[in-house]
Amino acid sequence: DEKIALLISMAAPFTGSTKALRSALGGNPDFIHGSYFGLHIEGQRPMVETHSVLVDLLPSFSFHLYESEPWARELVRRAEYEKKYDPGSEEGKSFWSNYTNSEENNHLKWFPSPTEKCFEGFGRSSSCMLLINDMIKTPSAMINTQMFSNEVRDMNALLRIYSLGKMDVLDHYMKERNESRVPWLENPGVPVAIAYYSHHNTATQLIYDRDPKSVTDGGAFTSPDREVVSGGDRVVPNSGPLFAASKWAYEFDQKLPGAKPVKVLEVCSHHNEGSLYDQQDGRKTIQYNSYMGVPCSCRPAPGQHSDGEFCLHATMVRDGGFLQFLGKVVDSNDKNPTFTNAGFAGMTNEQLNDLVWRCAHIL
Repeated sequence: DEKIALLISMAAPFTGSTKALRSALGGNPDFIHGSYFGLHIEGQRPMVETHSVLVDLLPSFSFHLYESEPWARELVRRAEYEKKYDPGSEEGKSFWSNYTNSEENNHLKWFPSPTEKCFEGFGRSSSCMLLINDMIKTPSAMINTQMFSNEVRDMNALLRIYSLGKMDVLDHYMKERNESRVPWLENPGVPVAIAYYSHHNTATQLIYDRDPKSVTDGGAFTSPDREVVSGGDRVVPNSGPLFAASKWAYEFDQKLPGAKPVKVLEVCSHHNEGSLYDQQDGRKTIQYNSYMGVPCSCRPAPGQHSDGEFCLHATMVRDGGFLQFLGKVVDSNDKNPTFTNAGFAGMTNEQLNDLVWRCAHIL
């Protein structure tokens, strides 16, 4: 971490997305403008076959890798409790009051209790909740009642049988993906801030009542007949950012070599808003794991209601409220002791003025 002070991820699909799988099985009509222009189904076949990024974004087997780890078990257990005990009911209030101070709530103490409020005016629950699914109990696809999990064998079989494209090239990409360390979510070794939206139903399982190839072979797009959903941003489900955050936060708590603290930033939440930094004097630093709410421009005004229509995966990078927050994060009073003469720091005033004049369009 001598060169990187902070890693910020925005809506990152740490455990993949069923949107990529949906494109591989039935094509993506979003590439068509109107009825004529764009990539029709036949144009998308070679794209599915040759675009390695589609394979990289397929739902990963991370949940299977770590299902026996204490932090993963606690994450899944908390998610199941959220579905069982409504924090607005008397039973739920009693349960969550006891749970918060119990030994069961050990590795997720940094995430607020459902008895606390994180949102106002959104269609989703106002309570502070994970809103995730167990990706082992809800495999990514079911076709004609046959389940396909996120494990390597099932994902390979699913694409080999039902993929829109041929597996000649996909085989190579799948082999590279499965041999990579990406699904292992290895600790980055620097402080991390993980930002995510949670307002929309986001698919974690695609259910087809018939063979999708019976439609795509005829030159038409096809979509799932039903979906199992969780919280998310319509592309990335909450399970991705929260699974990665839970792993890295646990490793920091356990003082594993190189592990650094994690900040979980739920964009549009108003719970625990403030500065990202725990140390404010001198060089600003992150010192412990915690959950933070982050302002957003797509949040409804007080007294109004919204379904978070504009709080989407693709809009986070241009959300005014979030960008203002990032602007304050950049002001960290940090100085790199290793590269004192590198880049701008090693330039004279004359060189800097010349750079401003020549690069006025980007400065």
